[in-house]
Amino acid sequence: MSNTYPSPVRRRCVRHANCNASVLYCTADWREEPVPRIRVLPPELISRIAAGECVERPASVIKELVENALDAGAGRIDVRTMDGGRELIQVVDDGGGMDRDDLCLCVTQHATSKIADDDDLFNIHTMGFRGEALASIGAVARLEITSRRPESDVGHMIRVDAGKMSEPKPVAAKPGTTVEARDLFHAVPARRKFLRTNQTESGHITEQFCRLALAQCGVAFSLRSQNRVVHELQPVNDRRQRIADLYGAELADVLIPIRREGGGVLVEGYVAPPAESRGSGKWEYVFVNGRYVRDRFVSHAIKEAYRSLIDPRRYPVAFVFITINPDVVDVNVHPMKTEIRWRDSNYVHGQVLAALRDKFLSTNLDHGFQATREDDAYRDRVRKAMVDFFTQSRSGPAPVHHGAASAGPRTTQEDAGEMPGRAESAPGASTPGVESTTPPPSLSRGDFAPLIPGLEEAAAPEAHVSRALQVHNAFIVAETVDGLMIIDQ
Repeated sequence: MSNTYPSPVRRRCVRHANCNASVLYCTADWREEPVPRIRVLPPELISRIAAGECVERPASVIKELVENALDAGAGRIDVRTMDGGRELIQVVDDGGGMDRDDLCLCVTQHATSKIADDDDLFNIHTMGFRGEALASIGAVARLEITSRRPESDVGHMIRVDAGKMSEPKPVAAKPGTTVEARDLFHAVPARRKFLRTNQTESGHITEQFCRLALAQCGVAFSLRSQNRVVHELQPVNDRRQRIADLYGAELADVLIPIRREGGGVLVEGYVAPPAESRGSGKWEYVFVNGRYVRDRFVSHAIKEAYRSLIDPRRYPVAFVFITINPDVVDVNVHPMKTEIRWRDSNYVHGQVLAALRDKFLSTNLDHGFQATREDDAYRDRVRKAMVDFFTQSRSGPAPVHHGAASAGPRTTQEDAGEMPGRAESAPGASTPGVESTTPPPSLSRGDFAPLIPGLEEAAAPEAHVSRALQVHNAFIVAETVDGLMIIDQ
């Protein structure tokens, strides 16, 4: 029996150019013709398919261009955008630059100076290595590159419009490279429709810029959007300072440094106390050999270190930098280079988890409550209220405090054997937000005198108190054997 199959055919209308006869069954004459099984795609379509993998949105373009600038040894990188990157993306650096021949090659597919053979692919020390970025950007935008080497007297400029390259021409230029991408996705209108609003795309650009700036603290960066300065960063030696420049000194001041080295893995960085947890996971920044990545093993280790310290529905703030031998990590997993593969993922997970847990065990993670007002009049009112609370009249009724737990029926002096000023909870009553427990032993006012100025003179030393007080609808103050117990509701 023969195993041959008939070749697939398609029905084509011979009278109407736009008629799909296989679906509409046009009444006009039609003919059947064979459909080729395999065809070679044209170079322009190949470039646009590649662009769809590494150029997702304007922020992706900035990532590729800034990484090229970093690989060129730039000490300063300036980024400028217009209309959320749709109209213009410009990246200017003072790196090594390119001559005329390199300029022609850099915009061709799979042209790179960073790898040469298979061994280099698993020993990558640079940010880029695929040689696809500039060719992909030129396939979907109007690309213009101006570059000059420091030892050259003149620079050169080349243009690429939807994959069509012009001849390079000499121009006056500063040492370094300037790349401009205009009208992004104008060659692929369907992709352009999927872009979000300018505000949303600008937010993605800012986030991508911060990731790159965090990883390279020794490089000066600037970001301008619509001629407005968003970030102006000077080179620093301390990652905490770079974090403060990007996210504010208030967050940077409370960060806890971490460091652990062993087995060829160095884990360092800064993590925030549990009180600084956030409602989303975007505050988790993980860098491997200077490259921002999203890795489920490292993320799980960070989340596990905070287990029982924060609400499971919240996320910690962490800036973790991992340095590891490049030959034990594969960064050639995804065109965007944000996913990696470890040779021993369990060991990396354990190192990150140990770095955080060891630090937490040796650090006091408690935080004090501070009143929002610091003026003398406010402190005087608080002091007087505390004195009145602990030194109430022997015969007067217990004061009712707003938000305080309701006290049960008061016992008489004869029944309780104590002063009438003490109030006890009724059987079965409990303080809102606090589990019902046996009332703690009362304390002498003399125990509070050193803590509250004026209390010793205003109170009799034999007086005792036994109360629970709610403060700011957030804290409950109750007596314990050794002093006060403050419960965060």
